[in-house]
Amino acid sequence: MPNLYLIKQINSMVYGIAGLITQGPTGVMSGDPSTIAIANFVAFGADDFDVTGAYHSLRQAAINPTEFDLSDIGCPVFCRGQKPSLDQWQSLGYIADESNSWEGASETLEQASSYFSLGQLANRLDKTEDATRFINEAGYWRNIYNASATESLGYIQGRNKDGSWKKDFDAFSGHLFVEGSPAQYLWMIPHDGAGLAEILGGDEAMSKRLDAHFKKPDGTWVLYRDSAEYADVSNQPSILSPWMYLHTGDAYKTQQTVRETMKQLWLDAPDGIPGQDDLGQMSSWYVFSSLGIYPKYPGRADLALSSPQFTFAQIGNLTINAPDASEDKIYIDALRVNGKPSLNSWIDETYINKPVTLQFSLSEEPNKVFGQAKENRPPSYSPSKN
Repeated sequence: MPNLYLIKQINSMVYGIAGLITQGPTGVMSGDPSTIAIANFVAFGADDFDVTGAYHSLRQAAINPTEFDLSDIGCPVFCRGQKPSLDQWQSLGYIADESNSWEGASETLEQASSYFSLGQLANRLDKTEDATRFINEAGYWRNIYNASATESLGYIQGRNKDGSWKKDFDAFSGHLFVEGSPAQYLWMIPHDGAGLAEILGGDEAMSKRLDAHFKKPDGTWVLYRDSAEYADVSNQPSILSPWMYLHTGDAYKTQQTVRETMKQLWLDAPDGIPGQDDLGQMSSWYVFSSLGIYPKYPGRADLALSSPQFTFAQIGNLTINAPDASEDKIYIDALRVNGKPSLNSWIDETYINKPVTLQFSLSEEPNKVFGQAKENRPPSYSPSKN
């Protein structure tokens, strides 16, 4: 049964958020989390509110620039617009370096996630044309990928209004994006991991780049506030990155990296929470990761899978059994979904409306076949080629 108290609390937040949508101010550093939040409420079953009315408000904000979107009031940190420089998004297909946002490249990636979530909400309301439009716009991240950003590697890079690339590019600079580097932001594309792998040169190329992001050449893990060349899983731009291995077929590396992150960054000590918790953002990452599940898609309730730390857990209709769970058994050896063997490194939204049981067998050695085949990987949503 749904948690009615939680749903009531969510509903009150929805109405509060919806009231802000037409007014302009968002109270956030970058991006449009209100659209993602409302789309997520509906995806996870908390839909006892005027979903259609909320959608129309969000749609209006996504297609019609407001005075705040076209203004630099509050910029760079707290720009008033819900869709900063929406006019550029519509005419250029990205947010330029010269814009009403806090770093155009960062804002482009943030808005890509927002438009993807809006497309998912449109799908749920059978607004097919809108869904296609918004999911295609979620692919605008491709417009700021520069295959020649460095002599050897491509990166997400800021662009100017005239289409030229922002000068003085440094992939390891922590000052070209919002609280992160190009090396860290490269992975912040939750809805199109396969598309990213293709652009980076294929599964093996992407897996190797992730390896180099999490480990130094000597094999030492780098997960927390080292050089901006490496991951910093204590901060939002990097929290998705351990799960991106799933799109290369190396699901066991996600299991390894997620467990290592929890082991190194989350401690039973006064300073045991890494970085700022940011309204529960980091703690929720830890809770989901401990359960061996992760909601990586904005506006969808599908879950990516890793190895649970708990032997048993039940959340709504979802039951997780992992009797072998331990500090050492960090790999998924086998999985049964409602009693049937599965090699999928993810589950769809079925558990929202009916019972689903995940039965994990864990091991100290990786099962590299699990999640390896393309049909066993989480889905990706690329722009329509029509």
